[in-house]
Amino acid sequence: MYLRAADNVEDSGTDEYLRKLVRQINDNSSSTWKAKFNKFGVKDRSYGFKYTRNSTAVREVMVELEKFFNSDAMKRHLQELTDYPDSSLPTHFDARLKWPNCPSIARVPNQGGCGSCYAVAAAGVASDRACIQSNGTFRASLSDQDVLGCCDVCGNCYGGDPLKAMVYWVNQGMVTGELLVSRVSCLQADRGTLIRPLPKGQLI
Repeated sequence: MYLRAADNVEDSGTDEYLRKLVRQINDNSSSTWKAKFNKFGVKDRSYGFKYTRNSTAVREVMVELEKFFNSDAMKRHLQELTDYPDSSLPTHFDARLKWPNCPSIARVPNQGGCGSCYAVAAAGVASDRACIQSNGTFRASLSDQDVLGCCDVCGNCYGGDPLKAMVYWVNQGMVTGELLVSRVSCLQADRGTLIRPLPKGQLI
């Protein structure tokens, strides 16, 4: 569960908005799921910390990204996408049906009031790619809270950068699991299985 930092102040306006949203969803007869009000959804300070960016680390990540985008492999990939004929595109495509042995594709995470979409998206993409590449033998979820709490250049509950999170995956790895990752345990090995897509430092 993800929560937004709030200075322990009750916000009745926000609560009422969320309750109204829950009612709208549940009153919709065509909805395929049910919403539930989370009274703690906007009342946490754990990941809303203000932080000073490590400018040296950020520069290093940006150099890696620039190298990645200027690589021959990326240029080939972009050219393949440009040249792909529209007539070859399917009229319907559902990744859940294409890769039914990869449950992460169908998972809809709840980030609550925390602006951590960059971490949720990056960990979700990493989980999907790892499963697809393994032909469904790797089915664990990579931890978005590992990115949120342990990547010192990615961001926090005020927002962040999914590309930096992907570099974090390549260089540091992400642990499996969806439960909270303690910030004091970012260097410990007992918080889950560490997964990297490729040898350290290799973006492609």
